[in-house]
Amino acid sequence: MAYSTRYGKPNMTNLPSDLGIAIFKEILETPKLDYLKLQEDTARLEREMIEIRKSENAKLAEDRAWLSQRLEEKARLAEENADLRRQLKEMGIDA
Repeated sequence: MAYSTRYGKPNMTNLPSDLGIAIFKEILETPKLDYLKLQEDTARLEREMIEIRKSENAKLAEDRAWLSQRLEEKARLAEENADLRRQLKEMGIDA
């Protein structure tokens, strides 16, 4: 490719004519973007991301509730265990 001597940048006027014509044909034959389709695809993907986020948030809330129940159960069992040990100790039985 021909470069301008002053800036070292490609210079379209110094290209061989067949190469310049090929470049212009490539530019003109490139299909135009369908912005409406791109917007529809973007909207669809955003909706899908929102649905995924909602389902993940629901799963997270479900997991938190389950964990909270397990922790409450563990605390209750620890209290029961302490009460049973105290009762055994009062009865004179070492556990």
